Amino acid sequence: DAKEACLRQIQLDLERTFPELQFFNADGPYHTLLRDVLWGYSCRRPGVGYVQGMSHVAAMLLLNMGPEEAFVCMVNLLDRWHFQDFFMVSMPRVERYAHAVNTMLARHLPKVWGHLRGLGVDSRIYLLEWWMTAFSSVLSLDAASRVWDMLIVDGPSALVQATLGLFKVLSKQLLRMDFDKALYLLTHIGEAEVGADDLVTAARSFTIDYDEFFAVVEAQ
Repeated sequence: DAKEACLRQIQLDLERTFPELQFFNADGPYHTLLRDVLWGYSCRRPGVGYVQGMSHVAAMLLLNMGPEEAFVCMVNLLDRWHFQDFFMVSMPRVERYAHAVNTMLARHLPKVWGHLRGLGVDSRIYLLEWWMTAFSSVLSLDAASRVWDMLIVDGPSALVQATLGLFKVLSKQLLRMDFDKALYLLTHIGEAEVGADDLVTAARSFTIDYDEFFAVVEAQ
């Protein structure tokens, strides 16, 4: 049964969501709340259901508001911007966003872009996870929370800024790396231990017009 399979997957992911906090594990105070928000979303949006990664989105909301507000915010948030395309893993759409990110990277950090392009690093590989959860599953909770602050205040341009900010902070490392090391770093970004203040400072150094960015997404 599809509903039972969905609930089983939710149960499995509860333990994997910010395990260092121990808030969402079986004995944690937010375990049932997170399960209920995720189950509620899967029932509200049966065409999408539950997808791995959603637990981090719901957890970020629950850490900042009550369960009812978190549910409403999650429904509204995942209906906007890129989230549907990424959670449905619509690769043609993900490829469009990746192309737009590459365009911004080439414009703002041409040395990094040239190096990664020369190595043959496919931006879709890391961007899917980065943006699917708005960085909440790949950065430390502190750094991810700061990105979410930017996202709530500034809208989706914050995700482009945070992406460029990460590349700026990691640029010296990346420019010395071969393909294997660069790809490992970008797909295990949490291991880089990027500081929240450093990331936000770097992200804020870029001015992004999201309408322009989205026009690149839609132009292909």
